Amino acid sequence: MIGLAVSDMDGTFLDGAGEFDRGLAREVLAEAAEAGIEFVACTGKQCERVEELFDGVWEDFWILGDSAARIKRAGEVRWEGALERERALGILADLRELDPDPTLIACAGGTAYVHVSTPEERRAVVRRSYRSVRTVADYEEVPADFVKLTVFDPAGRSSRIKAALEPAHGEHAYIVDSERSWLDVTAPGVDKGKTLARLQDHLGVGPERTLAFGDTLNDLPLMARAEFSMCVANGYREVKDAAHFVIGPNDESSVLHTIRRFARAQAG
Repeated sequence: MIGLAVSDMDGTFLDGAGEFDRGLAREVLAEAAEAGIEFVACTGKQCERVEELFDGVWEDFWILGDSAARIKRAGEVRWEGALERERALGILADLRELDPDPTLIACAGGTAYVHVSTPEERRAVVRRSYRSVRTVADYEEVPADFVKLTVFDPAGRSSRIKAALEPAHGEHAYIVDSERSWLDVTAPGVDKGKTLARLQDHLGVGPERTLAFGDTLNDLPLMARAEFSMCVANGYREVKDAAHFVIGPNDESSVLHTIRRFARAQAG
């Protein structure tokens, strides 16, 4: 019996325009709930942005947001994994010295902070994943604990940036180049798999009762926590190889159709 259906958002649940079939989602998630399956969004997006996306569609679900550095449900933050402040500021300083072009996003207290010099077109990209975005002249102005740092580099050099950060910070932070243009930094031991394990322990639902969906490299720890792991057809080759099954592409609502099949089979 499946108890959890856990899905990445961008490139997996959401289509190429960052949208999803709201009518279908409303139907499928209701069927899943009736069959005893809880829906979980596990994503790099800010929890509050996920709430905004699902407004009017579904409210009673878990969000492992901000690259799984926060757990939220029904408007309540249940857990946060904070980066040590001086370490976070040091990483931000190293990133700015390494290359002033990539956009640096510091996530804290439900808000994403970008430097005042960030061009408006880059801020528009940031707002696709973060509901609350503010500017600072210095990241030391950020008033709350840092839960995640993100680098957006349109030049697609995330693996190179990761390699430059790891010698000084690799033992003190989890650094993952989730896509070619995106890199995330969270506290040590904070990744999608470990945060899902925290939720599984809380709910008493093990990997043998977990269905997971992903598409990129940062989803590999998530999929390792599910005996029913699925990669969408548009996913990375490494993720397809690690998944138990490959389903249709994200542009065809494949995650929702797969959850529906499990829910209906479970409902008998």
